[in-house]
Amino acid sequence: LGLEEAMKRYPDAKNRIQKDSVLSLVGSKAAYEFRQHVTDAYNNGEFDQSQGDFNSWVDAQRNEFAEGLPEQSMKAAFFRGTDQWLQKFGEADLQRKIETATVERDTAVVDEFRLIVEDGTQAGWTPEEIATAIIQQSGENRKFRSMDGRAQNATLMSLVEEYAQKGRPDMVKAILNDKRGGVGPLIEVSGFTDKGIALIARAEDQQQQAENAQSFETRS
Repeated sequence: LGLEEAMKRYPDAKNRIQKDSVLSLVGSKAAYEFRQHVTDAYNNGEFDQSQGDFNSWVDAQRNEFAEGLPEQSMKAAFFRGTDQWLQKFGEADLQRKIETATVERDTAVVDEFRLIVEDGTQAGWTPEEIATAIIQQSGENRKFRSMDGRAQNATLMSLVEEYAQKGRPDMVKAILNDKRGGVGPLIEVSGFTDKGIALIARAEDQQQQAENAQSFETRS
């Protein structure tokens, strides 16, 4: 039963019960169509997923839909069919925003760590001195960027992975083995030991490959 067809049928209902049943069908059909509309609009860019206020946006959409339903029974079925669904949709939108913001924050933190490495290297710091500066910054991130221990460890490990790929075992070892002000080395954190050892091996392998390539070019 299509929405337009049902709206044409309900005035001919033989009694109030039958009429209310048809009206409810119209409202339920409208709820289904509205849910499809919201899903499509959300995914096709009509809603700003990064900055948009989902509740305000969807309330305006829903009120507009509801205005097209001339009977109260239609509206009641329509709102019943959309209330809980919209709540879950809104929760998912909020969770997605939180996850996106967290990824952006962590990416910016690793960028900041990389600057410390580059500036420290230019200043002639040892890898251990650079690692200490990075760990100090990581501690500040806990205070001012609401980063818990897990997030701190993850960003440090992302940096370690990057310098392992660059063939910098000195930098990799310095970060992994820094005492972190008494907290303990990153390489001793549960779940990170095997990964840390593997990253050291990767860094040494990358360094050896680079040295071999350079030696070959020199002989050529």
